[in-house]
Amino acid sequence: MFKKFNMILIVLLMIFLIYDAFFNPHNKQTLNEIFEIKNEPIEIRFVSSWGGEDNKSGILDQVLNEFNSKHPDILVINESMSGEDFLYNLKTDFASNHPPDVFGLWPGSDLEKLIELGMVADLKPIIESDQSWGQVFDDDIYSEYLSKEHVYSIPFELIYEGLFINKTILDRYRIAVPENFEDLANAVKRLRSFNVLPIAYNNTPEGSYIYQNIVASIGGVEIESDELELFEAMKIGADKIKYLYDLKAFPEDAFMLDDYSRDQLFRDGKAAMIVQGSWFINEDLGKNNEIVFIPFPYDESNKRLTYGLGNGNFHISSNCYEDESRKDAAILFLKYLVSKESVLKFDALPGFISSLEMDSPKTNQFVTAYFSDVAEHVKPVDHLVDRSKWERHIIFQFPMMLEGQITVEALLNELKH
Repeated sequence: MFKKFNMILIVLLMIFLIYDAFFNPHNKQTLNEIFEIKNEPIEIRFVSSWGGEDNKSGILDQVLNEFNSKHPDILVINESMSGEDFLYNLKTDFASNHPPDVFGLWPGSDLEKLIELGMVADLKPIIESDQSWGQVFDDDIYSEYLSKEHVYSIPFELIYEGLFINKTILDRYRIAVPENFEDLANAVKRLRSFNVLPIAYNNTPEGSYIYQNIVASIGGVEIESDELELFEAMKIGADKIKYLYDLKAFPEDAFMLDDYSRDQLFRDGKAAMIVQGSWFINEDLGKNNEIVFIPFPYDESNKRLTYGLGNGNFHISSNCYEDESRKDAAILFLKYLVSKESVLKFDALPGFISSLEMDSPKTNQFVTAYFSDVAEHVKPVDHLVDRSKWERHIIFQFPMMLEGQITVEALLNELKH
């Protein structure tokens, strides 16, 4: 009898505890924590060259943090990096079957190879299924890049290259802003007579922008579709660079300088000029009224501006696209990354231009300078040639050509094969 009584008490006590646990409002949070099944967020790996020292890295972090906050079920992991390591690591990821989910890559042979191997997703169905998304892009950009049968890239960042000039230095020695190549050569001679470094240059892919701009200025848009025209323009351009080198237009240690040191020569006022791109224009440079930007001066009657897509040319890997859960997350992120909301943040950079149709286009000395006077927009030369040949043969052998150890024909011979 006593045992039965104890059993009844135990049962009543358990009923009371269970009732208290489930119906006492103070215990509901604890129970939710116990029984709630927490789903881990879907991870999306994102890679671009907008990391490290790149002027867009801070804004990119802000955009990604806001996206992650608005979409707690998705976690975008930013593995962007600046400099020459970016392309090497991206290609290594694809080669080792560990591609990023969303990535940025400028047009050219590397992107074409990935597309040829089936490693980049065709986003045309996404654009067709969401007409409102396609309509945010500028009409010219849409017709050139997004209205094709297959769309592998979402163009977001438009870049331009040209000659940045410290006008204070030129004014000090009574040198006019050059209108053509002869003016530029005369400016180099005069600056050297006063022991002033004329042009910040080094022997790297980025340092070669001066060569690329000369080639684009010589050949014009014909080089985009005619290999013979491109090759001829490269031959003449190499001779012109050799001429500037013989005038001592470049630093004595140009073949040893890294990209950062080259840029600092101009930023610190130690070089009068530099050939660079729109991404070079940071906030400090944007506020500096001493700095003038012009298309590379070759022919004053026919100005040509190097102009195209930058690393803000975004893609989804096929590996991600074939995974339904990651595919939807990647598309949602990509749309946010290239949204007008995102553009307004990147637009804080003085040199940034997006491909989106904006109600109030940006106007400043760098965006508008000479643009209305440009005869042609020419794509960057390293978008037109095989990049491995460009870096391993052209850039690698450039010092030997400049020092007269090999001919221009020998420098460019690899492009014929």
